Amino acid sequence: MNFRTERAAAIAFALARLLFCVYRAAEQSITIDEAYTYERFLSGGWGAIYGKYDANNHVLYSILAKLSIQTFGLSEFALRLPSLIAGFFLVVGIFELLRIAVCSPAVRWVAFTALSLHPLLLDFSIAARGYGMALAFLVWSIYFAMRRGYLASGSLLGLALSANLTMVFPAAGVFGAVLLLNPVPWQERVRNAAVMAAPAETIFWAICFGAVRTAEARDFYAGLESLRDSIGRLIETSFAAARRGALLGGESMRHLFQFAMLPVLLIFMAGAAASALFKNRKEGLRLVPIAALALASAATLAAHGIFGVLYPVDRTGLYLVLLFALGWAIAADLVPKLRAANLALGCIVALQFVTQLHGGYFTLWRDGSRIKDAALALRSVSARRPAGSVRISTSWYHQAAMEFYRQRWNVVQWAPIVRNEPTQFTGHDFYVLKGEDPQRIKDAGIRILFRDARTGLVVGMNWPAEPRP
Repeated sequence: MNFRTERAAAIAFALARLLFCVYRAAEQSITIDEAYTYERFLSGGWGAIYGKYDANNHVLYSILAKLSIQTFGLSEFALRLPSLIAGFFLVVGIFELLRIAVCSPAVRWVAFTALSLHPLLLDFSIAARGYGMALAFLVWSIYFAMRRGYLASGSLLGLALSANLTMVFPAAGVFGAVLLLNPVPWQERVRNAAVMAAPAETIFWAICFGAVRTAEARDFYAGLESLRDSIGRLIETSFAAARRGALLGGESMRHLFQFAMLPVLLIFMAGAAASALFKNRKEGLRLVPIAALALASAATLAAHGIFGVLYPVDRTGLYLVLLFALGWAIAADLVPKLRAANLALGCIVALQFVTQLHGGYFTLWRDGSRIKDAALALRSVSARRPAGSVRISTSWYHQAAMEFYRQRWNVVQWAPIVRNEPTQFTGHDFYVLKGEDPQRIKDAGIRILFRDARTGLVVGMNWPAEPRP
């Protein structure tokens, strides 16, 4: 297969993936993080994006999402549209990077397929968050760095950082990799790094200064204290996204990968990279993903040890998954004698991802997957009530999503849904609850409309009406 045919096949694959994502974007319930972002940063004026900083505000994404909402009206799809577009270019970028870095078509396609079907990469090619967009910019930045397009690479890194601040670690890794691996004199390496740094800093500060100027250490609250837990969460959410077993679905298999296979693969990647550099220093830029993974990991460890920065938790560590997969593919291509074994393992991982495909919820927000059903049911039940007369109490987890749907569908019967802590069990017409004490619900005389055991959702009422399923 020639490169033109292969590229056409990759774009067709990316388009098919995009259609799947479009369906999910239109149909799936809004999540707590998406709804909170809309309520806090997007529902008011533009100044809200640049108010008090919060890690939930992915500034570039917020800007694009607000433009999308203003253009197409408020909906889940409009809120998620920037992620859908970024997800398509993420997949195309992965293919283009593998095309210039990996000679073996088999290795290239196994890596391309596995990354395209990775559960969290799929989820964040849909969800209205900045992670997928940031990864798309990161992939293309690495691509241009490997092609010696340093101005473009740096500009894309600035956009990646603007989409999500967790990109500071892989961005540092890419800068360091170019500085260390570029087969030119050191003076020229420094100049190239400066060409990358200037647009990266300019773009980031131009987009984000208004928001990050108010940032404090406590605003960066997403993460874990334990490195072991951090790695374990990344592996668990990758291999068991749908919470059903498959080739690598069991707990013992995930432990085997984390504590045995992962260290072996990292050593293999390091050895392959070192051997390639020893044999041909001129191909150093081919190893940018491997070096960027090593340097980003080192920066993460240093930030935790020196400043107490939390280790990545699932979505905030997706850059590690991306860099690891790209690095593994390059290493497998560099060592022909072990290529078959690596291909076999890569195929198993890709098949595992296939078994975890799902279309009704997001892996990290499964507990909110039926909130749209609850909102539809309550809209129907309260349809004949006077404007503003229906009061709805929610658990904190569902407040932002229910308020989103009140505005999304312009349900004039509902009064604005506010967050109450502790949860209120009296004085309201409807109750949308999660994780609350069943005895308190019973004692309050709340009549259950429906209950979903899988997500913990309970919908009840305090005035007579026909219950809806």
